[in-house]
Amino acid sequence: MPSSTGRIGYRIGKVQKKAFDEIKVLRAKGLERRADNPPPADQRRMAWVFSANDHFANLFGEGAPLRSTPFSNDEFQAAAQTRFGVELTCLKSFTDLPLKSSASAIDKPVDAFGSNIKKLVGAEGGGTTSNHNSFMNTISAWCRRAQIPHRGGTSGTPRTCKGLFSAYTQAPHGRDLP
Repeated sequence: MPSSTGRIGYRIGKVQKKAFDEIKVLRAKGLERRADNPPPADQRRMAWVFSANDHFANLFGEGAPLRSTPFSNDEFQAAAQTRFGVELTCLKSFTDLPLKSSASAIDKPVDAFGSNIKKLVGAEGGGTTSNHNSFMNTISAWCRRAQIPHRGGTSGTPRTCKGLFSAYTQAPHGRDLP
């Protein structure tokens, strides 16, 4: 009879789980190395780098609307494509058309990933801005009632959130931020 110390996994609980936990770490390191290779403007690289260590960003369904207002199929498709850094199929027929803005000196075209649309300021109509400001003012009022210091909104100091996330979105992957 072989000795008990010669057995694989002797006195190690959940051997398979421990082995796969180590494999996951190695796979993640390999994925991180591959994600750092493409140019900084590559959408797939940005999707990985900006969400790699953010638990909330990796919970795709957590950012979904309420059950009372679910995503349509097209909205879900656009959200998934954005999350994984691939071209948005809903923009295919609009790619390279100009975006008009009252705030921009240079009008930029619609790109396949929707980046220029997401960064557009002063668009005609401004419905998104109105909704954003209304929501921000409501949260600002709640924070004021709870005596929570904050930026932005009618009760924030300062009243703008401009530049709040700039340092985080521009920081190189894996570096500590202020």
